[in-house]
Amino acid sequence: MPRMTADEGAAWLEQKLREIDQAGQPTRKSWKGDPANRRHTKRRHAVKQHNRLTRPDPEPMPATTPAPTDPVAVTPTGIDGLVADMTRGRARITLLAAISDARDAAVVADALVDEALRSGLSVCRVDAGSGRPSAAPGLTDLCAEQASFGDVVHRVREGLAEVPWGERAVLDRRSMRPLTLVEALSDIYEVVIISTGRIGLNSTLPLFVTGGARLAIVRQPSTPEALVEAVSADAASLGFETVQSVVAPELESAVA
Repeated sequence: MPRMTADEGAAWLEQKLREIDQAGQPTRKSWKGDPANRRHTKRRHAVKQHNRLTRPDPEPMPATTPAPTDPVAVTPTGIDGLVADMTRGRARITLLAAISDARDAAVVADALVDEALRSGLSVCRVDAGSGRPSAAPGLTDLCAEQASFGDVVHRVREGLAEVPWGERAVLDRRSMRPLTLVEALSDIYEVVIISTGRIGLNSTLPLFVTGGARLAIVRQPSTPEALVEAVSADAASLGFETVQSVVAPELESAVA
C-alpha cells in the first residue's frame, strides 16, 4: 500500500479500530487462555501497519554516548527541557505523575500543551488522573466499552484534541484499551500528553507502559530527593526506561 497523508492515515486507523471494536476486546484479567486475545492482536497489528504507512523514513541517528548503567536514575529537568524533547521528536508520548498533589500534574500538562502548540506541534491531551466525571464520553467510558475510540477523542481547536476522564466515575484498570488508544494517538498527533494524577495504589500510570514513553515525575520544591528516587525505582519496575523530574510551574514562580 502507498504511504498516506495524515488525514488519510487517521481515517484509515479509526476505521480499523472500529471494525475490531465490534468484536469486543479482552480485559487484562481474561487475557491468558482466552481466544478473544486474537482480537487485541489484530488491533495492535492495525496500529503497527498504520506506523509503516504514515511515518516518514527515520533519519540517521547521530552517534551518542552509552546510556548510564543505572536505569532508575531520575534526570531533573524543566518545562523547557520537556518541550525541547517534544520538538525534536524524542518525547512523542509524555506521562505526568505527581508525587504530592494530582493538580501538580494537571498544571504541568497545561504548560506543556501551551508550549507545544506555540512550537507548531499537534497535541492530544489525555485526562487519566482527575477522577472528575466529564460531560462528554472519555477514558472511563472507553474502558467500560460504552464508547468507541472515535467517540472519546474530542477536537478542541486546530492542532489540539483531548480525551476527558469520561462520564463514568470509575475507570476499569483491567482494560487494555487505554494503551491501544495512546499508541494510536501517537501515530496521529505529534505529541500525546497524559496526566495520570497522583502516584499511589489507585494510579492509572501502569495502564500506559509502552516503549518510547517519557515519564515525568512532578514534584514540589520541598519533595525529598530520597522520595523521588524511590518513586523512580517503582516506575522502573513497571517498565519505564526514561524518567525525569520536574517542579510544577506555579511552585517554581512562588519560590523564585
